[in-house]
Amino acid sequence: MCDTAVVFAGDGDQRHSCFAKNSDRDAAELQMIEVSLDPAAEFAKRPYFEYHNSYQRHCLPALRSVFSRWGHPYRAVISRPVWMWGAEMGINECGVAIGNEAVFANAAPAKAGLLGMDILRLALHNAATAEEACQFIIEVIESHGQGGDGGYQNSLYYHNSFLMKDSSSAYLLETAGRQWAVKRVTDTIAISNTYSIQRDFDIVASGSQYAVAGFKDAVEDREQTAAVHGEERLQYSRDFLDQAEPSFDAMKALLRSHGRSGGRRNPGQDALCMHSASGRSTATTASMIVEYVDGEAVIWLTGAANPCTSLFKPMPLRVSWDSCFSDPEFGLAYARENHRLALCLGRQQGSFHDGFDKRRDEAEKQLREEALRLRDKNSPQQAEALLPKALSLEEEFWQRVCEEYGG
Repeated sequence: MCDTAVVFAGDGDQRHSCFAKNSDRDAAELQMIEVSLDPAAEFAKRPYFEYHNSYQRHCLPALRSVFSRWGHPYRAVISRPVWMWGAEMGINECGVAIGNEAVFANAAPAKAGLLGMDILRLALHNAATAEEACQFIIEVIESHGQGGDGGYQNSLYYHNSFLMKDSSSAYLLETAGRQWAVKRVTDTIAISNTYSIQRDFDIVASGSQYAVAGFKDAVEDREQTAAVHGEERLQYSRDFLDQAEPSFDAMKALLRSHGRSGGRRNPGQDALCMHSASGRSTATTASMIVEYVDGEAVIWLTGAANPCTSLFKPMPLRVSWDSCFSDPEFGLAYARENHRLALCLGRQQGSFHDGFDKRRDEAEKQLREEALRLRDKNSPQQAEALLPKALSLEEEFWQRVCEEYGG
């Protein structure tokens, strides 16, 4: 299960905004950071890094059947489960960021078809604005539908909602099969594993009657939605953002939150930072924040499970294309090592004390200050050095944590 949010702050020349997502997946699943430079060539050569029977049989054939319909002109930075081509979240070279959520409708999802994460990545490679991405996804699901098993070790069939943002606008698209509703986002918004658009849509699928019943009330499977606690997490996110100043720091705190009454040892059902050690089979396996200021985007990625115990590393979008993550072998090895560390440290999280958070925050403060200095200097050479510096600092951070808590 997942949670995604967008915030806007300031006015006129001082306006800035953020996009953020926690990807909650099977705790055993690897999720890797990848800089995709040539989507078509990469798809033809190696569309996945781990064999997954259901994906191979029921999703990849649908993707292959439609892939050549588009030119895929835009590069993208993505966070993807290693067994699929698609992405949980990402941002393309035009500054379009997209995250998706599993939502559950009365109509059963198709057992085979285009997976929501494959649709998300298609949109990243083919849309220059958030509005174009929204229209692209609508055209895909109207023409080709959606479906397939999005689970890793356990089957999970669902429909999709998508939150997409560029430097100046954002859109929420909720779908149920080939039906859909769109809401333009002009202020703070949070979404989770539940429908949220009722009669407040801006556009809705032709022939729909949702102006009377409301989209959510008409399509949602309330029993399955209740089982994944999407309403609780959505309400927590809304309350949190209502009380916080819209900012990058607020988004970090939201993604790291354990709910109103939870902590690392026992996160609540409304927790956005999920831990498999708390008895769940799922965990937050990767997190991403995109910060937009003056039309520029800086990506902050954990590339690791549990954002409360991981560092957000900065990657300025304009210099990301020559980063180490353009080598998928590096990205895969990085994901494996961070997954190993997360599993080792996950057993010790109940013993973490305030000193851990202080050490984490001090490391991120260094990176944040450096990122702000580089924004003022507008130096491409120094910007390129920011990610390697962040990875080196992360290595030191992990080493100290492992020495203190074991790992």
